[in-house]
Amino acid sequence: MDNALLKKAVFSVNDLPVLPAIYEKIARMTQNPSTTAKDLARVIADDIALTTKLLKLVNSPFYAFPRSISTIPQAIVIIGYSALRNLVLTKSAFDLFPKFYGAENFKYVSFWKHSVGCGVGAKIIAKHCEYHEIEEMFVSGLLHDVGKVVQEQFLRGKFSEAISFACKSNITILEAENDVMGFCHTDTGNLVAEKWNLPPVIVEPITYHHKPRHTDKHRLQVSMVHLANVLSHALQLGSSGQKVLTGIDRFAWEMLGLSLGCIEEIMKKMLNEFDDAVNFIMS
Repeated sequence: MDNALLKKAVFSVNDLPVLPAIYEKIARMTQNPSTTAKDLARVIADDIALTTKLLKLVNSPFYAFPRSISTIPQAIVIIGYSALRNLVLTKSAFDLFPKFYGAENFKYVSFWKHSVGCGVGAKIIAKHCEYHEIEEMFVSGLLHDVGKVVQEQFLRGKFSEAISFACKSNITILEAENDVMGFCHTDTGNLVAEKWNLPPVIVEPITYHHKPRHTDKHRLQVSMVHLANVLSHALQLGSSGQKVLTGIDRFAWEMLGLSLGCIEEIMKKMLNEFDDAVNFIMS
């Protein structure tokens, strides 16, 4: 591992904007059993953009509520504390990073579309695996490549070189990053996730989605994000900057226990839900 470049990455992470105070406050409040929906509503109401996202989510076909929900407390009761916490994290993290302009060989719009595709896939896979924290999986999928954004911002020359090397050599970006920089986007992503004090259930998919068998505890969650990433690439839902398609890791395949029929169904659902998810996240 190139310690000099890694140190530069570490310093870059220290220079990154921190998650806004509202996320830390909501995260803390939702962990407190005495917190009420009205308590949370008073905090959410101070953020107009977040209020809009919340009401848009609760009135979406996903929840299929029979009547329109117009108040914040009602919306919080319907989606639940966990989904609210993950919604705030999604908006907070997405707002921190560029959406449009990057190096010539790294297009942010395509990158974020791939990330949304991975989030959608992870959420759908979670349902198939009867894992109930589906919004948590969406966030894990959305943020799985966050290390690439950090490298593009703070190590642009080397990261751009790694992408070009990957394309010319027909290898993965992960392999090219290790060859060019001495570490990869999962190392950098781990630094970001730790800096943000994200829960291990989200940190581990960011760190190990390319190598599910190396994860410490959350093997199912890492395997779900791994599969979602592979399928997002296969379906060409945006682009992470990588041209090479990779197969499904055997460990992840065995961990999930899904059939080929399930994979086909998951891919169809990803295609059906992708555009709405992109509009929701990127609007």
